[in-house]
Amino acid sequence: MDTLIGLKGKDFIILGADTYSINSIIKLKNDDKTKFYDINGNKCLLLGGSIGDRIQFGEFIRKNVHLYQYQNSTSLYVKSFAYFTRKNLAYYLRRNPYEVNCLIAGYDDV
Repeated sequence: MDTLIGLKGKDFIILGADTYSINSIIKLKNDDKTKFYDINGNKCLLLGGSIGDRIQFGEFIRKNVHLYQYQNSTSLYVKSFAYFTRKNLAYYLRRNPYEVNCLIAGYDDV
């Protein structure tokens, strides 16, 4: 079981996650860094779930956000990023389901 924690204050956001990769009752890794995805320096995606789905879905989202930024010369707002992630997770629910839980945090540049 993965642990993802997010705390929001007036001027800050704190994110945390455990660093274990567990399969059944066996602990596979103790230094797992595949749960954090930094998106453009102002958005962060935390993923929990099986390691393969985490890596595949996280890289898919990160690369598509960078593609959007390259094509449109502007970055996504945090709300748009959350909608994009939710839409893709719902789309793949019936086709190729990803067993991941997401926690999204960020701030918009004004």
